[in-house]
Amino acid sequence: MLQFSKKIFLLFACLFILFVLSLTETLGQAGKPITLRYADSLWGHNEASGLVRQFLGNVKFEQGNVTVTCNRAIQYMSANRVVLDGNVVIVQEDLILKAPHIDYDGNTGIADATGGVQIKDNNMFLVADFGKYSTKTRIADFSKKVRIEDDSVIIFSNAIQYHRLTRNSFAFGNVAVKGKYSNVILTGDTVINIPTARFTQSYGKPVLFQIDSTTTTYPNWDSVGNNSLIPREEVRIKYDTLSISADTMEAQRENGETYLFKGKVELFKKGASAKSNNAQYEKTQDIIILPGEPVVWMDSTQLHADSIVISVPQNRISNIHAFRNALTASKTDTSYKDRIDQLIGNEIQIFFQNDSINSIAGYGNAKSLYFGNGTDENSEKGAARNSSDTIFIYFENGEPNIIKWTGGVEGEYFPEIIYERNPKDFYLPTFRWSENKPKKKIINETRR
Repeated sequence: MLQFSKKIFLLFACLFILFVLSLTETLGQAGKPITLRYADSLWGHNEASGLVRQFLGNVKFEQGNVTVTCNRAIQYMSANRVVLDGNVVIVQEDLILKAPHIDYDGNTGIADATGGVQIKDNNMFLVADFGKYSTKTRIADFSKKVRIEDDSVIIFSNAIQYHRLTRNSFAFGNVAVKGKYSNVILTGDTVINIPTARFTQSYGKPVLFQIDSTTTTYPNWDSVGNNSLIPREEVRIKYDTLSISADTMEAQRENGETYLFKGKVELFKKGASAKSNNAQYEKTQDIIILPGEPVVWMDSTQLHADSIVISVPQNRISNIHAFRNALTASKTDTSYKDRIDQLIGNEIQIFFQNDSINSIAGYGNAKSLYFGNGTDENSEKGAARNSSDTIFIYFENGEPNIIKWTGGVEGEYFPEIIYERNPKDFYLPTFRWSENKPKKKIINETRR
């Protein structure tokens, strides 16, 4: 989606530059063919600063393929300044710029459009409160309530700056890039786009939102006369949002679509949340890579490892694969906060079904610790600590139901009376637990 934002940044800036350059060539440079097509009245007078010419009523200028119309134009000859007022419209072929007021200073090379700026070209439309262009630095600035729209995206920000010489774009303050036909929204305080490198960077609390919805039909009934009922269908829409936030975000579009998140990464998705030092979202491959000792939370279960890969085909979590120093820890018995079930291994995979854990597998030097809660006649309040090459745990109704150990199985059992005073003495060697669970990010409606 960000490749569309690059196109829009480049397009609107070029349009504004073309208009202003045409206007400044027409009104600010001597020797150019300027034609006054019409004005209800025209007169000149001298002021202390020099000669001033005024054009009033239905003013129309032409120069080449550029047409300028307005209600009033004032030209300050000695100051090399032109002021256009009232329904200013500049047209060049299919391009249209509108503003209530445009002030051009030929000495500084700066043109100011105030009171609301509109640019339209076929399927592109830009609105801002203010617009400014410097013919010397070749930098265009739009500020306050900037909104750009084409057939693919809508971009909102407090300000946008475009550098003509490098074609780099900078959007500042409450930036939101929203796809019209896509489910991705990017927000941040600053978004920088470098089109020659096909690179975009966002910083200042950037968040990527991917919004998905599911539609479910429920049977219902409508009452009619004589206390009778007629069947009808009720449609309910549920929204599931993936959000990834970080200190900085980078998008690379050379091969596929890759998002890089750096510093204090937080991820939230229905059924799971995560924290990591860094993250990489390969959108075309439907995978999220979390290096740097990440932690993933799934209800009462945590997953720790050196690195974790989350697979999200069709925008739903299908499995989570943890590599090196992998550990899962689950608080299944809320009556005893220190009785935490554990599984460690060189690798751990968690498989999901309908957004819930279906099974867990630990591979390579796998070890498990499980505390019995004695809630039924087949279970005891003892702790089992086992090791094997591979351990499989199958879930039912969100709780571990069957555990299988395969290859070099060894184990030991501890009655409750042995560990009840301090269950932590029996924890697995690489156990860790984090209470610092990330919170769900909310899209700021003022950015949309």
